[in-house]
Amino acid sequence: QCYPRMRANDQSFSFSLWVNPTSTTSGGTLVHLSSNSNGNGTCYDLLVFTSTGALVCQWLYANNSADSAQGSVIPANTSTHVVVVYSYKSGVRLFINGQFSTSSNAGSFSVFDASSPWYITLGNKSPLGSSASLSCQSGSIPI
Repeated sequence: QCYPRMRANDQSFSFSLWVNPTSTTSGGTLVHLSSNSNGNGTCYDLLVFTSTGALVCQWLYANNSADSAQGSVIPANTSTHVVVVYSYKSGVRLFINGQFSTSSNAGSFSVFDASSPWYITLGNKSPLGSSASLSCQSGSIPI
């Protein structure tokens, strides 16, 4: 799915989704963003599992570097509601089933502001493989 662009870097936004993974212990991408339709170009995994099943939220700064915050472990075979809130003044917050899970970067920060369309890939089964095999940005938490 292609969407017009990321919001301006000083505006807050959020997204939410329901997930029901069959497995969470082998890692995997829930939400992948890329400037190219094949998953490559300027890209990063916005929401991803670690190899231990923890949910990680990542974001791309205006300077094209990435950062991340690790949340709770998500149970397999269970519908789970996930909300990510990006706030220019408060940083990033992750909520799982309505409960606060983690946050990062309290204080103002600027996310990457794309001027051209970006592509959202859910589940990231891109033609090029996982984002680990691409030249995508990644935060400090191993995924």
